[in-house]
Amino acid sequence: MGAQGPADGEEHKPFIDQVFEDQARELSPEEAAELGLPLPDEADDLDELEEVDPPAESLLPADSVVAESAGPAEPEVVEPPPPVELADDDRALVDEAMKKSGLIWVTTPAMPSGRAFWHAWLAPTAYLLTGPGEQPDPDWPEGSSVSVLVRSKDNAHRLVSWDAIITRVDPADDDWDAATAALVAGRLNLRESQTAPARWAEGGALVYRLQPAGTLGERPGTYSDASHREAPVPTTATTVTGKPWVLHKRGHSGRPLS
Repeated sequence: MGAQGPADGEEHKPFIDQVFEDQARELSPEEAAELGLPLPDEADDLDELEEVDPPAESLLPADSVVAESAGPAEPEVVEPPPPVELADDDRALVDEAMKKSGLIWVTTPAMPSGRAFWHAWLAPTAYLLTGPGEQPDPDWPEGSSVSVLVRSKDNAHRLVSWDAIITRVDPADDDWDAATAALVAGRLNLRESQTAPARWAEGGALVYRLQPAGTLGERPGTYSDASHREAPVPTTATTVTGKPWVLHKRGHSGRPLS
């Protein structure tokens, strides 16, 4: 049986045009139910719901949306407290003690036993050189407070202690040249001293600035009666070999050496 052609008076349409026309035609309720599709009225309701739905970010708390749009918060820069001048008598005592002592002890709450440092003194500031190949870097925070203990040059006993504020000296600071020149002069066995400041600036060395905080601790006439004994600072240093052999060591006979 052959396929039936178009009825009389109807125009023959290509197959693809008929497909497009069928896709554009609205389905009847029966056809939609048979295909499992929502009815035209239900589809309109779904479209309205999709248009009414708020964006996902509006469901979040307002502060979280603002925080995301503002980006990560920058860390707050805390300025170190300014140095405080000592009284005339106290300043003269500290200046005289610091000029005569090449070694000072610096104590902090985290390091109550103190640590010895050699320094360069440019009144009223002490400069410490730390880093690779130099004194161990204590990694003091900017603006932290420390106590500086100075010994007497005559008997090596404690002479005076004064409170200081710690800041770091950068190569761009005004006192970098003067500080490094004083450190070069005080540094023992320094190679190529002319280029040392440039090596310190590029090689990771840190120069600390210790400025007076305006108060003294112990001083002549006000020394504490405490023993000031502290446990030794922990260290990995050890003797890995036996005692060295000694030439002409004394024997068991006790005879004097000739």
